[in-house]
Amino acid sequence: MKMTAQISNRLNLLPVIVFAALAALLSGCESVPVASSDQKQQALSFTPPSGMAGLYVIRPWHLGGAAINWEVRLDYQAFGSLETSSYLYSAILPGKHFLRMGQGDTGVNTFIAKAGDNYYFSSKISILGPVFYKISEADGQKYVRKFKQSGATTYKPPFNP
Repeated sequence: MKMTAQISNRLNLLPVIVFAALAALLSGCESVPVASSDQKQQALSFTPPSGMAGLYVIRPWHLGGAAINWEVRLDYQAFGSLETSSYLYSAILPGKHFLRMGQGDTGVNTFIAKAGDNYYFSSKISILGPVFYKISEADGQKYVRKFKQSGATTYKPPFNP
């Protein structure tokens, strides 16, 4: 009888422990600033400026790494920071580009941008860390309409001669 009462008391504490663990996990999450209304309007137009291509880098929610922001690099520049359920947008020059996480070679994806086209990449966790993969325009636009646009970007397209 005594053993049954002890087990019952411990089971009653289980929801409290789970709630406390979730609260601690969520309170430690980093967030990025929201993009300006002008940036958001440009991204939601899905029309890159003349002579440029549009790049959308999307981070859907995933438990792995959810509490930290991911630093994204385009070519040799910082592109911006992503939290879960957010995206980065920028107009980019046509030509060969590569996306990667942080300073290393983690998650590198190379692509060739064509003026007037948009490119949508999503990120996910793999055994080697975060990776980028190209997604369809329909899926990309669905995420962009639903997610927060990260204002944590310092990327400026290089001068287009």
